[in-house]
Amino acid sequence: MNEVGIDISNQTSHVINPEILNNAALVVILCGHAVEYLYINYLHVKRIHWGFDNPSIAAGTDEGK
Repeated sequence: MNEVGIDISNQTSHVINPEILNNAALVVILCGHAVEYLYINYLHVKRIHWGFDNPSIAAGTDEGK
């Protein structure tokens, strides 16, 4: 994002409020852990998993990542 002038350095991940999930019809998931959690606890929610490699554990230089 920084490459296009958008600073997201202060952004963090947050746990989704269970009440929101109780009322959700669709959730787009980016991490594998969330897929398992939602499958067990929220069977009524349609899940779409758009998985991708975690950049925080990628090897190489900052520019290469």
